Amino acid sequence: MVDYLREVKLVWIFVTLLFGTISHISRAYRWSLLIRSLGYKPSLLNSFSAVMIGYLANIAFPRLGEVTRCGVLGKKEKIPVDELIGTVIIERAFDLLTFFLLIVLVVFLEADRFGNFIHNEIFIPMVKKFYGVLGYSFLFWLSLVLVLGGMILLYHLFKDRLHQSPVFLKAKGMVKGVLSGIKAVFKMKGKRWFLLHTFIIWTMYWAMSFFISFALPNVTIFQPVDGLFLLVVGTFGMTAPVQGGFGAFHYFVTLGLTLLYGLTKEQGLAYATISHESQTLLLIVLGILSLAITFFIKNKRERDGQTADNTTKNS
Repeated sequence: MVDYLREVKLVWIFVTLLFGTISHISRAYRWSLLIRSLGYKPSLLNSFSAVMIGYLANIAFPRLGEVTRCGVLGKKEKIPVDELIGTVIIERAFDLLTFFLLIVLVVFLEADRFGNFIHNEIFIPMVKKFYGVLGYSFLFWLSLVLVLGGMILLYHLFKDRLHQSPVFLKAKGMVKGVLSGIKAVFKMKGKRWFLLHTFIIWTMYWAMSFFISFALPNVTIFQPVDGLFLLVVGTFGMTAPVQGGFGAFHYFVTLGLTLLYGLTKEQGLAYATISHESQTLLLIVLGILSLAITFFIKNKRERDGQTADNTTKNS
């Protein structure tokens, strides 16, 4: 595989990095539209920096980035974090809906080839894995019902004390904040812009999946619909509960390329590697730059504030 990677055409990797950057900017702008429905107007730079820092956190720990970007932007723009979490929930819901529509489209375009692969190689193993963890055990479901019933009973028995507990009140306030963030989105102005940027984000994802194939030597079998299939398969890998999709992305994509396209495992793994690692490197670079920018602007504002305070005191 290393020998194969030495022949990769770097120009196409840089093209896909451009597509990736556009998708990140569009995602930051789309998030800003959601936040404006709450009555705040975050700058695009701060929103973009928060998104990229969140992606950087995801590489360290799965799904940590969603909370991290809310914390970063909340502190930067003085926005309640719980309300920002509500906007992220809405954003992810739209992405999930878009992903589902893409699965339907891929299966509709070539049901015999793509549909069978997604069903046999992804859905069935995932369902088996799911039931392998949870099991069909009656004891498991009985325990779950007892725990939930016990929590409801304890709540009613100690309701008065709970409503006086700072921890409970904090959790209750956070839940209310999240719900208010979700409700505010339905009053959002510029819904067309939100849908447009959702389209741009996923179009850039498709372009990244398709055009990276041009970087591979001696591989000319890909068509635009194949890029759509690889996007769907790769997204399954990225949604796995592992840091940055490492391993899961490579497995699903390599499996699809070897079974459906007749590529060798080395060629399939090379595609997955340059596709995933180039974008991961982009996230790391942009994430570090965003940290630096956030730190610089913060320090600059603090210095300006201190200078203004000193001027006032001297006068």
